[in-house]
Amino acid sequence: MQDCFDRAGNCYHYGDKSEAPYWSSQGHDHKYRRDNINEEVSRLCQEVKTARQNAEWRAPKTDSSAFQRAKESFNDAKSRQKSAEAEFDRLKTERDQYKAKFDSIQAEYLRLKEEFQEKLAQVKQDNQQERDKILDKAGVSWSNREDAKIVKKADGTTQIYYGGLLSGDGLGHGHAALDQFDDKTYDRGAFEKHGSQNYINNSKESKNYSRNVHEEQESQKLIKKQYGFFDNKPAKVYPDKRQKHEGWLNILYSDKGDFTRESDHGHILINEAGSVIIWRDQGQKHGDEYLIDGSKDDHTKI
Repeated sequence: MQDCFDRAGNCYHYGDKSEAPYWSSQGHDHKYRRDNINEEVSRLCQEVKTARQNAEWRAPKTDSSAFQRAKESFNDAKSRQKSAEAEFDRLKTERDQYKAKFDSIQAEYLRLKEEFQEKLAQVKQDNQQERDKILDKAGVSWSNREDAKIVKKADGTTQIYYGGLLSGDGLGHGHAALDQFDDKTYDRGAFEKHGSQNYINNSKESKNYSRNVHEEQESQKLIKKQYGFFDNKPAKVYPDKRQKHEGWLNILYSDKGDFTRESDHGHILINEAGSVIIWRDQGQKHGDEYLIDGSKDDHTKI
């Protein structure tokens, strides 16, 4: 604009007046464009100012509580995440420690299991050797050894049963006996007859001893078959007819199996309800019966 007005002035000044209007018109066009640009800039500046004012006016009224709550929740979640990570690391360390202990205990268990298996195998071997030794001394054949039954008595003797039906001590079994010195004192083959011919005359004393043991065993079997047991003693039970009370029972018991009037057997009288009426313990004299009246607890063991 300024350049065009300067050229128009020079044209008037130097006598070229025909050109002056052209440059003057160009200058006015540039001025018009300048004014339009300034006006547009002013309008845009006003819009920017207005927008800034609107932003400033609206900013204080904006509700930031949701943002603050979200921020607090985020911070809380972040804190809990860090706490969970720390707890995870702690548990992982503890788990590693327990796993190390478990591995150590498992290794010890496997060692002890192997040691136990070795000892068990040794015990089985020793037991088998002991069993074979006894069966050898008893003269039991190999065909009868698998189900042979060995019973060691409290008096030191050993009884061997073999060759019976279905089991070593089944029907028709053979029987051998060893004394305390492992000498055979009795030998009866499977399905052979009982009798004195089965005793082995190692010595007079051992023969008598074996016979006495056998007779005692047979006696106990007879007592058990005929009567029964009370307090681990042979016992006899029969109705109490003398008292003339139906359902009352007498129990006589004696470790000797002797229930005669002259013996020292025990005596219990029980009524039909199962209550003890009279109790005389073994060793007490007749007439010393203890009358139970229900108020004493001395004999509640029946």
